Amino acid sequence: EALIQEQIAFVESRHEELREAYLEQEQMRVELRRKVAQLTALHRAGLSFSSTFERDALLHQVLEALTHELNYNSAMVSMFDPFEHTIEHLRLIGAPAEVEAFAQSCRIPITDRESPEGVVVLQGSPLLVKDIETIRHRLHPLNQRLAELSRTKGLVVVPIKTKGRVWGMLTVDRSHNQSVTEDDLDLMKTVASQVSIALDNASAYQQIEEWNQGLELKVRERTEALERADRLRAQFLSHVSHELRTPLTSIKGFIQNLLDGLTGPLNEKQQRYLVRMSENSDRLVRMIEDLLDRTRIETGRLEVHPADVELEPCLADVIEQLKPLAHVKQQTLEFTCSDTTIVVWADRDRLFQTVVNLVQNAMKFTPPGGQVTVACDLSDDRTATVLVRDTGPGIPPEHLENIFDPFFRIQQGQRTGPKGLGLGLSIVKTLVELQGGKVAARNLQESGAEFTFTLPIHSVKTRPSLEIHAVGRHILVVDDDTDIQQLLHDRLRAEGYQTYSACDGRQALETLQSGAFDGVILDIGIGQIDGLEVLRQVRLTNQKIPIIMVTASGSQELAVKAIGMGAQAYLLKPFDTVELQQAMDHWFHGA
Repeated sequence: EALIQEQIAFVESRHEELREAYLEQEQMRVELRRKVAQLTALHRAGLSFSSTFERDALLHQVLEALTHELNYNSAMVSMFDPFEHTIEHLRLIGAPAEVEAFAQSCRIPITDRESPEGVVVLQGSPLLVKDIETIRHRLHPLNQRLAELSRTKGLVVVPIKTKGRVWGMLTVDRSHNQSVTEDDLDLMKTVASQVSIALDNASAYQQIEEWNQGLELKVRERTEALERADRLRAQFLSHVSHELRTPLTSIKGFIQNLLDGLTGPLNEKQQRYLVRMSENSDRLVRMIEDLLDRTRIETGRLEVHPADVELEPCLADVIEQLKPLAHVKQQTLEFTCSDTTIVVWADRDRLFQTVVNLVQNAMKFTPPGGQVTVACDLSDDRTATVLVRDTGPGIPPEHLENIFDPFFRIQQGQRTGPKGLGLGLSIVKTLVELQGGKVAARNLQESGAEFTFTLPIHSVKTRPSLEIHAVGRHILVVDDDTDIQQLLHDRLRAEGYQTYSACDGRQALETLQSGAFDGVILDIGIGQIDGLEVLRQVRLTNQKIPIIMVTASGSQELAVKAIGMGAQAYLLKPFDTVELQQAMDHWFHGA
């Protein structure tokens, strides 16, 4: 019996040990689940915090996570002012609205480092209070009242540190029977660390945003200033060039009339001086045009208007225009075209300008007795190639890659090469590329340089023939500049035309109604009624009379508009006698 009792006691003892071990294991399992839940909640909260860059939204997420994810009864975030040494309760969640309103109205001075508030924000240490009554008397009166209103039993307060200083503090409490523990303190330290990092990120993001906005504002202001400067520069150049074109047209025209003997014979010295005057006026015109084109390129306003262009006649016109210059320079200007039926898709005026620039550039570097050659050929069934070759000194190899740069000029030894702005070749490159082609330059093995450019092929056309009958035809010249009028009268009368004048739009309409005319040269910028309105009114009753418009090259869009309104052609000031003669031959002879 004693043995049985001993065995029963052993079994009961063993049973109690097993029961205690089981209960301990269950407690550990519960604690483990709680820890896992806490870690999961912390992970979710951390992800949420790190993706929020606006401070108020971040603080709201923090308090929501503390009350909903980590199950604290209430949570509050407060900000510390290190200059005023005060704390301000920014937001409180988990308490009645009136308690939250009271908390947000508090601004509490912190002067005592040993007070509960001072321990946290002045010393930077966390605070665990299991029973609020043990520290109530040390709290600031406003915080005492807040604890009373929220029925706080115990609380955990941890500092939030950013950039090495205390930014504020987080407070959580238990208002029921469950008390706060060391685990809560550890948990809140982790949360405070996450919040500190998130606040730093938000601050950095906000700073970057402010910098970006500041930079964007500066860039916008700078851009507006540059655009305004560009507009003013373009307006200035346009205005100055417009004012220069009219007297330049007169100068060029009268010089040419003198050279052509319209005012009587010239001696050799007079002719030599006039030729030099003509060359320099042409040079001035080119400079003005180059500056304007460069301005249009830089502002994106240089336009081309492609159409079918017969290549061989266009190049022949260039050669015809530049032959006098070649004669003066004692150079040979040759032109060959293997296929006279090539038609390219290009802007004829810009194509003409491109070839003129290249040929004049070749002439500048070709010595007396030298030769400049212009040629065209088919590259393949899609493109045509135009070639300009000279017998000058060539291009230094180190300058080949810069030859098309704006304002680039080749230096010859210690002296500058031929005079110019260094814009012609850069404009050539832009014009060719705008028309779908490519331009290149190379040195020839023997001597000289060769420039080539390509243009897309479009179709083939035949050229109409012109029957020439000028004598007795009546032409009305409409221009408000008497020098231009005189120039045109001299040239037209030398060709056998009878000429009449009008100085404004009203007089032009009256003159046209008073008699029959075979053609009109009409300036757009005349007074009373402008040239476009005169053109419109004439076309209401007369669709056949040829009308050639005249305007400054800066107003080319008006000239293009005039073509759409029924004008046959236009001349851009300062035009030369070759351009005028071509227009007269085409539209007035046999009109």
